[in-house]
Parts: sequence; C-alpha cells; structure tokens
Amino acid sequence: MVTAIGNTVQRPESSSSGLDILHLPAPSPAQEWLGFPFAQTSFFGREQDIADVSALVQDPAQRLVTLLGPGGVGKTRLAIAVAEHVEPAFPHGAAFISLAQLSQPDQIADEVAAVLGVLSHPDRAITQSIINSLHGRRFLLILDNLEHLLGEQTSLFILDLLQHCPRLTVLATSREPLRLSLEQRHVTPPLSTVASDRDTPLTELAALQLFVARAGSVRRGFACSPEDAGTIAEICQRLDGLPLAIELAAAWMRMLSPSGLLARLEQRLPLLMSGHTDQPVRLQTMQAAINWSYELLSTEEAEGLRRLSVFRGGFTLEAAAHVLHAPQAVSPEREISTLQMVGALCDKSLLSPLDSIGTIQRFGMLETVREFAQDQLTADELAQVQRTHAEYYRDLTERLEPILLGPEETVWLRLYDAEMGNLREAMAWGLLHVPELTLRICGAIGWFWTWYHLAEGRYWLARSLDATPDAPPLLRARALAFATSIAALIGDATGLQELVPAMVATAEQTDSWLAKGHAAWLQSVPAAYAADLDTAASGFDCALALMTPATSPSDVGLAAYMRASRGDIAFMHGHRALGISLFEEAMEQLRTTGGSCIAVIVFSNYAGWLLTFEMASRAREVLQEAVRFASTSAVTWQSAMTLAGLAFADAIEGKTQTAARLLGALEAICIRADLMIPFFYQARVDQVHQLAYDELGSRVFQREWEAGYADPVEVVATIQEDSGNLRERRVSALTRELGLTRREGQVLALVAAGQSDREIAASLFISVRTASKHVSSILEKLDATSRAEAAVRAMHLGLA
Repeated sequence: MVTAIGNTVQRPESSSSGLDILHLPAPSPAQEWLGFPFAQTSFFGREQDIADVSALVQDPAQRLVTLLGPGGVGKTRLAIAVAEHVEPAFPHGAAFISLAQLSQPDQIADEVAAVLGVLSHPDRAITQSIINSLHGRRFLLILDNLEHLLGEQTSLFILDLLQHCPRLTVLATSREPLRLSLEQRHVTPPLSTVASDRDTPLTELAALQLFVARAGSVRRGFACSPEDAGTIAEICQRLDGLPLAIELAAAWMRMLSPSGLLARLEQRLPLLMSGHTDQPVRLQTMQAAINWSYELLSTEEAEGLRRLSVFRGGFTLEAAAHVLHAPQAVSPEREISTLQMVGALCDKSLLSPLDSIGTIQRFGMLETVREFAQDQLTADELAQVQRTHAEYYRDLTERLEPILLGPEETVWLRLYDAEMGNLREAMAWGLLHVPELTLRICGAIGWFWTWYHLAEGRYWLARSLDATPDAPPLLRARALAFATSIAALIGDATGLQELVPAMVATAEQTDSWLAKGHAAWLQSVPAAYAADLDTAASGFDCALALMTPATSPSDVGLAAYMRASRGDIAFMHGHRALGISLFEEAMEQLRTTGGSCIAVIVFSNYAGWLLTFEMASRAREVLQEAVRFASTSAVTWQSAMTLAGLAFADAIEGKTQTAARLLGALEAICIRADLMIPFFYQARVDQVHQLAYDELGSRVFQREWEAGYADPVEVVATIQEDSGNLRERRVSALTRELGLTRREGQVLALVAAGQSDREIAASLFISVRTASKHVSSILEKLDATSRAEAAVRAMHLGLA
C-alpha cells in the first residue's frame, strides 16, 4: 500500500516487555558533518579571528554568534574554519546551511531540514521536526548568508531552536545583525594590508599572500618579486583588504602586470566610488571592485554574467546554455559557446565550480556578484531570462519524469535537491505569470516530493491546483494524484476525503491509462486503512489491469509498487501463495527499472512478511538485496527500512545482541529524520524488542541498544559491507554456473550498465579488442542475441 513509504503511526510509549526504548538514557550519537562546501581556495590571515570566534562558539553561555561584515569579506570561509577548529567541542556534529538561494524566510526551516535529513510532515510544523532531530545533541548549526531573510519569522525560528535544543549553538553569517538579545556579534575585519612593524616583510601580509595565490592559479609560474611586492600591497590597500575584491583583481594577472593592474585601479576606482555615498565605505569598495571587473568583460561576457544571475543556488551547463542563448534553440555549437563563456567567467573569479552530481557539473555565483549582476539587467532582459529560466525547468522536469525512478534515479533526485532554489523560483514565477507552468513542474517531480519534501510538495501542489481550475485534465490528474499520495502518507483522512473524488473524476476525463491507474490505486487506499480487504483488493486489481501498458522506468516502478500493495492485501487475507507471487513479480519488475527508492520499500516489506511465515532463508536473500538498493539510494533515511527486517531476522535466529544494536540504530535514524515507523513495521519492531529483551536481560539489551543508537552510520556501513561480501560470493557462484570466467562476470556487469566496448576497456584497463572478445563470448554462453538481451538477463539474475 502507499503507506509503505508512510510515516504515520506513532511510536509506542512502551513495549510489552516494560522497557521503553524511547526513554532509555540517550547515548551520544556519532559526529556528523552535513552540507559543508568544498573549499575552493586557501584561507589566509584569520588566525586571531578563528581563535576569538571559536572561544565564543565553545562557550555554553553564548549559543548565538553572528559573523558580521560586508559581502566578500570572508564571513563564510571564517565560519567554516571555525567549525573545523571547534570540532572536538561538538561531538554530535555540525551542519552548514547555505541560505543564499532562498528568497523567503519561510523557506529556511525546509532548507535546514533538508540538510539535516529530516522529513517534513504536513501534519506538524517543520520546526518541530528539526527540534526532534537536534534535541539533546551538542550540535553546531551554521546559517550562512542570512541578511536577506532577516525579520520576525527568521528570529522566531532561531529562538525556537535554541529554546528547545539546549545543547545547540547557532553560528550565523550576515551583513546585518539579527538584533536578538542573546546574540554575540563578531565583526569580520578585512585582511591586513599594512605591516605591523618595519621588520615584517610585505610578503607575510595575508592580503598579499591571497593575491599571489590567486594570481598563481590563473598564470602558471606567477611569483611576487621584491619590486612587485609594494605594488601588490598598494593594490590590496586600494581594495581595503576585502578577500573577494582581491581575488577578482588578482584574476587579471593572467593578462596584466601588477603595475598595469594598479594603473587601471587608479583610473577607475575614484569614479566608481562616487554616487554611493549613502553606503559604507567598504561596501562602496566591494561594488567598485565588482564593477571594475564587470567593466573589463567583453560585451558577450557581460551579457552572459547578467543572464546567469537569474539562477539561485547554482546551475548546470545545460541550464546555462538555455538561458544564455534564448530565444534561440540550443545547438552543439551553442553548447561549446556556453562552456567557453562559463570558463571565461570562472577564470575571472565571477563564477566558480560547485560539487558535481554524477557526471553533471554545476557552477555557482557568489551572492554579492549575483546581486550586482542582476542589478545590471534591464527590465526587458530580466523578463526574458526569468521566462526562459522557468520554461527550462518545466521542460527539464517533464523530460526526466518517465525515467526519474530508473537507473539514474540517485543522480536525478540529488540534482533536484541541489536545484531547489531554481525550482522554487520557477514555480513562484509561474504562479504570477503562467500558473499552468507551476502545475506541470509540481506534477512532474511528484515522486521527489514524497521522498524529500512532503510539506513543501503539498504546499506547491495545492497552490498550483487552486490557480489552474481550467488546466487540461491530464495535468490536474497528475498533480491531484501526488497531493492524494501525500495525504495518504501522513494519514490525513480529511484530506483524502476531499482529494480522492476530485482525483478520480479528473482522471476519468483523460484518455490516460496511467492517470486512471494511479487514481484507482489511491482510491482504494482508504479501504485498506479501514481493513476493508475485499474493496481494497478489487481496487488494486483494477489499478494493476490499467497499468499493463507501462514501459518507462517510472511507470514500471509505480506498477510494481501497486503489485506489492496488492500482495499486502493478499497476505492480510491469508492468501499466502498469492501474496508471494505478487511480491516476487513486483521485485522482478523493480530489478529491471534500475531504481532504488521503491525497491527498498518493497523488498524490506516482503522480507518482513517472509519472516512471519518462518521463511528465514529466503527472507535473508531478499534483505540483502534491500540493503544493496538502500546503499545506492539518494534518500538517506531509507536505510531504516532495512534495519527493521534485519533485526527481525537476527532475533529469530538467536542473534539477539545484534538485533538489539540494530534496534538502537533504527531508533536513532528515525529520530534524526523525524521518521515514523509504518504500522506493519511497528509490530515487527515490537516483536524483535520482546525477543531480544527476554533473551539478553535489561542490562545487556540496553548496552547493545545504546551502541547502535550512538553510531547508526557505522551500523549501516557494516551491514552494507556484509551485504556486499555476500553479494560478491553469490555473483561468483552464479557466474560459474553460467560458465563465465571472473573477468566475463565483470564485463557482463558493465554491459548491463550500458557501457560500450571502449568504455568497458577503460574501466577494466584492457584493450578494446579484448573487451569485444569478452562480450562475444558472453553472448554465446548466455545464448543471447544482443547486448540488451544479455543486460536484461544479468539484471534478472542479480548480476548487475
């Protein structure tokens, strides 16, 4: 049933053994560092600042510290350096939350929850879920780039966290103070540009060291000669020691000498600083530095920078190509042009590469630069790039929808998570200008909402549906289905009563088997909740019949999920053979799609049923597959789905110490993600708890439970490693049975992954000719007529 993803059932206040695992003394969970960006450049001259801020942050009485200063002074880098310095003082970890891509204060909580891995539940405030995750943990939360979100709502959010999480410390960076009574402020100064005494050489100045390092990255072999040191020091003085300004200026060393650069600064800076007398001097210099770099761009580069400022939180090269070349279509030539443009702007420190997602490289623009560049857009330019931006994300999400749950599922879900700033901007623009565009995006990423952002997904789906009463039925049916699914996930009976009739009626207005099948399935969920098994079975059978044409990975994944739901009903009805048949077929379908999220749910659930039927050996096999899927899933909390089954299996086999440890890890993951255990899992957890407690006694059970609770990451890593070893042995046995050599088994796995002979050769460090010979041999031994047929066979056997 849909509730296989669900988080609706309250944890029991106590187990039947009398030991309340929620009220065990909570051990310290392992340290986690979440959301921290990769440092792109070296850090210079902040030793005293690091020491001063570290002292504040480590003081239990100072729980809100704000780093103040103008854009480009280095607040973010200082915050990260402080976090590294105080790591031992925060044994439960730290999280870095970048807020630059947000536009509204009410988005802060969702962003914090996303980085922490906390699920958002529409039936309670997201702040409460965050509190549940952080309560009792000595944790450092860094809120970066807070200035544009300041106000009562932001202040109340921070105060709420601090009040209910007494061991939490918040470190914020902002151009303006939060103006809260408990706030301790540290003004981040510019880098020193004047030697402290005559005996200190200029080359020891932090500002000069930063300039030389950045210049060396754009001009091979750049060195600071004694005669250049004075010139560079003067350049840094004219830029007031602001790190970003210095980096922007130093980037021009690829084509200018230090004296040539200084001459240009003397010509331009005084003029650029005029007209900004209402702003602080350092901010005037920052704007001047950016403007100076902007003025040196070619006409095409300047236009490119302006257009790229429409993105929030970064962008891919594909997205940049659409925005840079609109309204023209993107061609191979324009893709090359985009790469050259982005490269040129990176060379000038106006863009920088971000972490890649799979093979997709993303780029970002510092918020200071983005604000400046967006101010340069004319009204017509702004209108055009906003429309192009929104239309691109509409097209992207609809293009990925059929394959979202396929082999690249992890990449696409991580991409959507990284692109949330842009998706929000596109949907907000759509509501104002083209509401149907927002409806299309919301529906296309419906599965993403159910894995990551239940509350936010419900919000956008409701707004887009309200704004588009006359939209095509197919678009509304899709959005209504996911809105209904979210209501089912959280057990919102009132919402289901309102949504189900509208969803079914709208689906009937379409010619889409998918819309009708999805609606028929969801329509039957309330009957399953009410234990009306005959009605639920009939509805699920109807839905499965409608899903027969499914071919795309997402559609096949949905059909498999429905089939497993029907299997649940069969088991509840006492029809064991039918249930096993339905689950086995659903698993076979999921192996062919290549996705992980639905597979983790279905495989873990099936293993639990098998254990109740005392089919432990088969249950172990299924659980190993579930663990393998969970290890590749983009949804981190899904590992909890496998822990319940593994603990159940261990308890039945008498491995009660391991079972108790798994229960502790399960509880830690559930608390951190604010994940509620689905009802049919809860009975299994209670049974494991009873078996382990009775066998071990209170003292040993508590010791093992605490060990799992303290370090769930290690527990999960261990079971994944064990699963990998078991799978490797199983694969070896299967390849021998098929008459394949060990090398042929490796080649077959790469064939199933879609690699060409040339790619296989590169992966295995063999010649292309040898790879081709291996492929030919494999086809002959498997009696396969094509690579595709061999790949399908490999997936069916679990070899890929």
